[in-house]
Amino acid sequence: MFKNLFLAFFLFALSFLLRTASGYIINDSFSVLLSNCVSVISSVLPFLIYRIFYKSDIKKTKKQNGSDALPIFFSALLLANIVTVIEKIAVNYFEFSSNNTDIPRLGAFEFLVYILFSVLFVPVAEEYIFRKNLLEILSEYGVLPSLIASSLLFCLIHPFGAKSYAFIMGIAFCLIFMRCGFKYSIIFHMINNSINIILSIFQKSFGAKVDIFYSIFVLAAGIISAFLIIKKILKGGGKNRKKT
Repeated sequence: MFKNLFLAFFLFALSFLLRTASGYIINDSFSVLLSNCVSVISSVLPFLIYRIFYKSDIKKTKKQNGSDALPIFFSALLLANIVTVIEKIAVNYFEFSSNNTDIPRLGAFEFLVYILFSVLFVPVAEEYIFRKNLLEILSEYGVLPSLIASSLLFCLIHPFGAKSYAFIMGIAFCLIFMRCGFKYSIIFHMINNSINIILSIFQKSFGAKVDIFYSIFVLAAGIISAFLIIKKILKGGGKNRKKT
């Protein structure tokens, strides 16, 4: 009964251990490019080995197009930003220390590598681990438990100040994966990382003006997206009632 649960946590723990160990071992002696390569490959390796020895017996269903991905993404982005603001207020109130999630100060080459991995390689690796593998392994326990468990594990690898954000966006990526497929979950994970990097860069130059513009954009996009999702749910419910 708990075979897949133990498998999921074992693979995640091994992936996390290899990723952490590689960071300590190669940081000082390897170039930033090679260091990032080894870190990503180390975290994905247990799941690649798992795929070699395990053939999924889950029937592949025909994936829908990506029309659902955009409203899911922006609805989650609005909720994630609201929760992040609440989290920051709570952290400041209780005077907890949180890890800095800003882009580190790097040279031109290191910064380019950081962008390359944050926007391209990391989203592919994380979607492969948490959606393509962990979500499927845990699927025998039901949609909601597997979705929550995968997202909780996803948020564990993120710094303290970004855990709530990562959990909510993890749920969004799970929903996009289930509704639209692996390709779309990767694409919107890349979009999410790109938005955060661009926001962090412009915040240093323009300060509060960027936050105001970003907040208005996310609020408008999130409300419209939530409206579209609710409309689609109600429309689907209406069709089901007519059939009965």
